[in-house]
Amino acid sequence: MNILVIGGNGRLGKRLVPALWVAGHSVDAPLRVDCDATDAHSLSDNLSIFKPDLVICLAAYADVVGCDKFPGSARQGNVITTCAVGSVCHRGGVPWVWTSTDYVVAYGPTPAEPALDNCAPERLRANTAGIYSTTKAEGEAAAVRLGATVARLAFCCPEDAEKWAWVDGYNLASREWVDRTAARLALLAPLAAEGWNAGRIVHVGPVAGVDDGVLGPWRTREQLVRQRFGDTHPSLRHVVRSPAERAARGGGNGPGDTRFARCDPRLALEPG
Repeated sequence: MNILVIGGNGRLGKRLVPALWVAGHSVDAPLRVDCDATDAHSLSDNLSIFKPDLVICLAAYADVVGCDKFPGSARQGNVITTCAVGSVCHRGGVPWVWTSTDYVVAYGPTPAEPALDNCAPERLRANTAGIYSTTKAEGEAAAVRLGATVARLAFCCPEDAEKWAWVDGYNLASREWVDRTAARLALLAPLAAEGWNAGRIVHVGPVAGVDDGVLGPWRTREQLVRQRFGDTHPSLRHVVRSPAERAARGGGNGPGDTRFARCDPRLALEPG
């Protein structure tokens, strides 16, 4: 299968592209200069050249603190880009996957169900988790409208942990390391290409009772760090226990609970 990955040179993309190769797919992950995700002509040209069976859009403005400082950039990366990619895929009849975040469920029911009404305007107005959450939720609504399989993710990058001056010990989430999220997206790709859950939301993360491993299906960043790096990791010197403490340390607005009610068992992995 031919897969075009937009935003394939980011933290998730650098893991996803090899995972797709291993699964036997042909993958194109153009640089931004070669495929401008906000430019319909650039996107159309790439679709014409590569003729993908599936487009996976990872492009986003994912800096939570930066989104609050630069809301225009957040909207450009999380809403306008989504609409541009979705419109081109929709017109071309190409199935596509758009990646969302667990932060969008901060204003919804907890644990969150993968329901379309999580995008409802009244939920957006009630959101208190910041510009990142709001723009990603708006992006979800646009992606659903344009027929995407919307994959809600909750991952951490291990190399980032080396830079953390503090670690989140309060936010319960369906979180795991980025390499496992990439492996799940590789499982999702052929399903999405066949139209599975097109125009709907899929929770991508540990499946309770199947591949929850040592920590179970819901875990904090603190638990992940302790599991992979041990109790002496430098970031564990300061463990944040509340959204207020997080904000005081310059971490921006952070929800306290972004658990998914369930993750799809078709995306389950072997323990490890």
